[in-house]
Amino acid sequence: MTDARLDRLERDVTTLHQDMRDIRSALGQIQVTLTSLPTKRDLTTNTWSGLAVGLAIMGLVVGGIIGGLSWIKPDAAPPTPVTITAPPPIIVQVPASPPQAIPVPTPAPADKKP
Repeated sequence: MTDARLDRLERDVTTLHQDMRDIRSALGQIQVTLTSLPTKRDLTTNTWSGLAVGLAIMGLVVGGIIGGLSWIKPDAAPPTPVTITAPPPIIVQVPASPPQAIPVPTPAPADKKP
């Protein structure tokens, strides 16, 4: 009875060893795959570099359009200077006269009724 149990135990251990070898080979393949995947830093760097390239292309296109349009547009004559003349000042002259006395009203007597 013990021999049967011992044989069974040896078979199970052999199966476990085979399973462990399979797991190790699978882990090796996973490690190879993981090393080839991009990291978060790689993705961030790629995003920023893509944005920089896009902005540079936009700048070149806009600069090319503006430069091309400036070749097509004829040169305009320089603008004539505009002169603005101020109106003549308004001068108010007060005649010089001696000061006049202002009469002070006197109160009416109480016995006179109007």
